[in-house]
Amino acid sequence: PCGYSQHYYFEPIERMQAHPAGKGNGSAVTDFYALAVLLIYAIYGKNHFESMKKDTLIHKMFEEGTYYALTKNLSHPDRFDDFLRGVLHHDPQDRWGWKYIKAWIDGRRLHVLEPPAPTETSRPFEFGHQTARSRRELAHILFENWVNIPDVLHNNRIVQWTTVSLRNKTLSENLTRIIKTIHELGTKSEIQFNEQLMKLLLTLDPAGPIRIYPIAMFIDGIDTLCAEYFFSKQEKEFNLLARFIDMNMISSWMSVQSIKEHYEPPKVVTDYIQKLDRIRISMRNTGLGFGIERIVYELNPQLPCLSPVLEGRHVDGLPALLALLDSMAPNLSRNTEPFDRHIFAYLASKLNIQHDIKLHELETIPALAQNRDIAALKLLASAQYRCGTLQLPGLTHWLASRIIPALDCIRGRSLRQQIKKAVLDAAETGYAQNMAAVIIDSGYSTADARGYANAYTVFHTNIREIAALKRGDGFNVRSTRLALNIAKIIAYTILFITLYTVSGGNGT
Repeated sequence: PCGYSQHYYFEPIERMQAHPAGKGNGSAVTDFYALAVLLIYAIYGKNHFESMKKDTLIHKMFEEGTYYALTKNLSHPDRFDDFLRGVLHHDPQDRWGWKYIKAWIDGRRLHVLEPPAPTETSRPFEFGHQTARSRRELAHILFENWVNIPDVLHNNRIVQWTTVSLRNKTLSENLTRIIKTIHELGTKSEIQFNEQLMKLLLTLDPAGPIRIYPIAMFIDGIDTLCAEYFFSKQEKEFNLLARFIDMNMISSWMSVQSIKEHYEPPKVVTDYIQKLDRIRISMRNTGLGFGIERIVYELNPQLPCLSPVLEGRHVDGLPALLALLDSMAPNLSRNTEPFDRHIFAYLASKLNIQHDIKLHELETIPALAQNRDIAALKLLASAQYRCGTLQLPGLTHWLASRIIPALDCIRGRSLRQQIKKAVLDAAETGYAQNMAAVIIDSGYSTADARGYANAYTVFHTNIREIAALKRGDGFNVRSTRLALNIAKIIAYTILFITLYTVSGGNGT
């Protein structure tokens, strides 16, 4: 991720407050800021920065402003005054971009004034042993003391401070609504309660990161932060981030930003919101290829497959994954699951599968329609088709060894033997599509169901007739009918003999 491994003091304060993996993509202005810090580093030396602890530097920036926090009581060549004051401005909206930097490089003297301290009031908000002289600083302090925020809200001090000290009526009204919702929620729903606390901090500091303890991130940093939590096995944080996506908490961020006059969200924001909408559907699905694992690959399409089966290998892309699984197949037990949830999620993400893998063609045989191995075969067939001419004899034979025993549920003996032989023949080709054509698409399940239904009907008809005979039901009627038939035969025989005798036995 952008800025992931660089020292925190090379980042603007709002990115410094975010998790290193959740800072987002940054911008050219972010790079210019880092360039200005690098200039200071070159002038003052590394000792100037190594003595600065992150929390201390952040509070110093809030108190004095970024420019003074980094340069106070130190001298530098006058030629750099405009550049450093413009690029290191505390307010993100007022930092220099390329237009001003180009003018400065061309020799224009812009006479940038020394930026004032970023305090908004002479009467600070006191929170324990800490004080805040601006909205942004208060949001930072509240996040550091997350569990104690409710104590501050009960006496309505924040609203009073924004009304009297900041003289910001709109802010006070917005905070009043949020605090009222927090009081109404109480402890009924922890996640919704925390969402409102997150919204409170966003309202105080709209330019800062999204903060819901212990997460601090920007929208376009959600993807890399998700990968970081998952890869480092920080389950608590990962699950909180998943709930953030699932409960559409991003709408709280949008509602705060939309308060700004003429606000138009950047394209990167709208793209991420649309992506999160799609992911929300996938993560709520518990079928194969969906769930928590799917989130990671949807948000980070450049990630390799993280399956434990592939531990120690960087497997990126469908062809590489299928080829490796094929090479591993001869050493896999017949009792080994064909794919784990990671491999299913990785394949489903690459194939853009949006719905459960259903075997509707086999619904007449439920045991096969719900078979995980046949579902894996269907997914493998789609992946192999996408890869073109890639052959996978190892995988097809391994899947055949698992699927063939399941075919014993086919009732017709001759049909069962025929299908098993066809599966083995298809496995020899190394193409999962051929196996799928036999097992899923050949229509044998319908034929087997129809044959079974006919046999079932005949069998039960015979059962009923046998039972009736055993009970003696209709025995006299049957006897009479039989006697009449015998009498008819005897009568016709006598008639024939008589006619033969009358005619003299010569047929005339």
